[in-house]
Amino acid sequence: MDANTITTIKVLQEKLRTNEVKFRFLYEALPVAFFTTDQNGICQVVNSTFLAMVKEPYNSILEKPWFHWVHADYQQTVVDRWHEAVRLRKHWQEEFKIVNSGGEERWVRLLFRSMISDTGVTHVGVMDDITGQRKAEEKRFHLEQELNQAHRLESIGTLAAGIAHEINTPVQFISDNVQFLANAITDMQGLLAQYKKLSECLSRPATLPAVMTAVKKAEEKADLSFLAAEIPNAVAQTFDGIKRVTAIVNAMKDFSHIGQEEKQPADINKGIESTVTVCRNEWKYVSDLELDLSPSLPLVLCVASDINQVVMNLIINATHTIKDKVDKGLLAKGLITVTTAALPDGVSITVRDNGMGIPAGLKDRIFEPFFTTKAVGKGTGQGLSIAYQTIVTKHGGKLYYDSKAGEGTVFFVELPVTGGTGQDANADDRVG
Repeated sequence: MDANTITTIKVLQEKLRTNEVKFRFLYEALPVAFFTTDQNGICQVVNSTFLAMVKEPYNSILEKPWFHWVHADYQQTVVDRWHEAVRLRKHWQEEFKIVNSGGEERWVRLLFRSMISDTGVTHVGVMDDITGQRKAEEKRFHLEQELNQAHRLESIGTLAAGIAHEINTPVQFISDNVQFLANAITDMQGLLAQYKKLSECLSRPATLPAVMTAVKKAEEKADLSFLAAEIPNAVAQTFDGIKRVTAIVNAMKDFSHIGQEEKQPADINKGIESTVTVCRNEWKYVSDLELDLSPSLPLVLCVASDINQVVMNLIINATHTIKDKVDKGLLAKGLITVTTAALPDGVSITVRDNGMGIPAGLKDRIFEPFFTTKAVGKGTGQGLSIAYQTIVTKHGGKLYYDSKAGEGTVFFVELPVTGGTGQDANADDRVG
């Protein structure tokens, strides 16, 4: 080997050492865990952030596959997807838990790719610790759940007087009919007692005139022809009243879906019918309400009580804007129309009113938390904001509207039958 060749080799070695130093400096400077592996996942290069994350010394790291620290609940899925990414040489991103050598669980976000160079394929991954972010998201989720529950309870509290009134009406005529039947039974018992005396006096003819007089008086008091006509009516009305009370109670039960937090297949039409019944006392004095519900609507994977709450918010908002119009003498009685229809991959719910409409200058703000156009004490400004979060963020649907000041508003709700994954909508999806 001549001197020039030796010099060239030394120069190349020096460049390699320099590049290695630069490379090490770069990956050590990263604020995330960095690692490279062979095709079996065995760690080859790791930075100090990786060591700190798994809490193991450098020498032991190089003997284990990087997925050694993946939590048991996620390991099989992560390993399968890693092998797929290696085989197809594609980018891959995943969030999962790891467990370090101290037993501490951390949430991480992994970004992985296979890099091709002249020396072969290098499998590179970076993991970012997102435990704090996850905890913040969980805290926000729980706060949103509490806010939604508080809003739901507030709505139920607001409706309580109306529901009590709706139940009180059939209960009152049930009570009246039961009292009528009790009096009728008393009169009938008196008449039967006289009939018994009449039967007994047949063996003593001398007492017959007096008993016949008593029987006639008992028949007049009982008014048999009246009882024969009214008792069936009273029984029928009582059963009707019981059915109406039962319907209201069942509607309240269907509306609230107490205890349901997970998405389940739900009949949207049934939920709307229950919601309309529950809030009937809110709208019946200022508006008629018509239902146009598609009989071919598919079941929707959703939290039914959340969707019912949205529909109720939209109906009550429609009621309030119609009442404003009625109070101003611009309308004798309003009309709210609730329509459902099947979409190619979901369902739509439309709530239309002929109230005051939304002023043009406020259209961009109606979904803002705590924004309300109602007078102080009449609204918290949370209804439409929660509706937007429920439909768009939680169920991956759409909520938007069209409105003309002085003519009315129509709100459009679109829900995927699969329950959605949650998303955010563009401004164009929110304002008509």
